Amino acid sequence: RVGLQWQPVSWLEMGLVYRHKTTTEVFADSSTFFSGPYGKTTMEFTLPSKVGFGVKADLGSMALAMDVEYNFNSQNERSPIKAESTEEGKAPFVLASEFQWSDALTFRAGVEKKIAESYAARLGYIFDAKTANEKYPTAFGTPPAATHSITTGGGYKADTWEVNMAYAYRFGSATITADDMKGGDPCIPCAKAGDYAIALHGVYLDYSYYW
Repeated sequence: RVGLQWQPVSWLEMGLVYRHKTTTEVFADSSTFFSGPYGKTTMEFTLPSKVGFGVKADLGSMALAMDVEYNFNSQNERSPIKAESTEEGKAPFVLASEFQWSDALTFRAGVEKKIAESYAARLGYIFDAKTANEKYPTAFGTPPAATHSITTGGGYKADTWEVNMAYAYRFGSATITADDMKGGDPCIPCAKAGDYAIALHGVYLDYSYYW
């Protein structure tokens, strides 16, 4: 990951960041599927590349921030699970797991208002464009649709420490038909046609101390 920050004037800050793709092999010494027990089992976890640009303006008692990211999620194509057989000479078991995501844009905007010298209130919004593939829906991830997030929170800052708290609600939904799923590659772990939705609540708390 590499970034660059620039402050052209005292009240304006700009930033640029790039994160490179990483691929991590996850493994276990053994596993059990419906077809029986197996030996060493592996799969690859892909964290796609992304590039982002952000800007923040300090306007006295108020601050405005915005950033936009382009996520190269198409790098996450598939992640088959491969399991070695416990029987000598028998071929390994391979369970196809398809993603075939699309590249997507993320937009964030927020405002902070100082209530007093040490207190601040915050409000934000996040838009995540569709990235999941409707041919391979899952009930364990984001539905193949755009999602929205509303955030709110506040913080207190002393001379040598600060504490911040935030609440976020992310939501989105999609209806997948049998026609939407036509033409896809076989994927046993993938779900079926139907209604998919996400309604995610998050509460975040952090504490910082300055030496």
